[in-house]
Amino acid sequence: MYELFFCIIWVLAGFISGISGIGAAMFAVPFIAVFLEPQVIIPIANCLVIVLCIELGYIYRKDLLLHEIKNMAIGAFPGLLLGTYILLIIPTAVLLFGIGIIMICFVLWQFLHKVPATAGKSSALKAMLTGFISGTLSTSVSFGGPPCAVYSLHLHWTQRQTLGTINTFIVFSSIVGIATYYWAGLITEEVLYWVLYGVPAVSVGILSAVPVNRFINIRLFRIILLIVIGIGGLSCIVKSFL
Repeated sequence: MYELFFCIIWVLAGFISGISGIGAAMFAVPFIAVFLEPQVIIPIANCLVIVLCIELGYIYRKDLLLHEIKNMAIGAFPGLLLGTYILLIIPTAVLLFGIGIIMICFVLWQFLHKVPATAGKSSALKAMLTGFISGTLSTSVSFGGPPCAVYSLHLHWTQRQTLGTINTFIVFSSIVGIATYYWAGLITEEVLYWVLYGVPAVSVGILSAVPVNRFINIRLFRIILLIVIGIGGLSCIVKSFL
């Protein structure tokens, strides 16, 4: 029963990623939290996010900003270690509450932010700080994308540069993050069991998005997705008090 539910959620997450390029993990995590603990969910999500991001990174490979990826990767290393440590020591209820708050803040930012009139100036320090924050959130709550999205808006990257650069960086950070999970003993048989179900489910979702992508109103789709993410965030907060 749970296996079927898990697969359906990750098919939908893959479809969401294939259509909009955002929100797959944020969509999936609250649903899976119904029957799995965060210390199991977060490693699973990071493993499956790699499948999602490899495809998008490959599609937009000609638009990669390699110098930005390099600097973000340098900053990500200590963040990934810190995030893994946080996942090990923070109680489940606190993690769920934190996940919920981050999701709601992300939704509010998506609805309320305004693109700056002029592009900010790129610097290695800014990129490394972005990588550090992203790495910390990636291994602690599996939400490494939002800090990178804020950074891309600050610098006025194009949509193709944003999708290619962020997804390629997240592939790198997720692989390193999984290595830190393994070192910390978080890659368990239970995690691998669910990942084996998730990989084909995510792949089906991505492939399903390809033929319908051109027919979907992306703006409306993102609004609906953000509402779902917001509800998921609220559900995580509620569950943290139960």
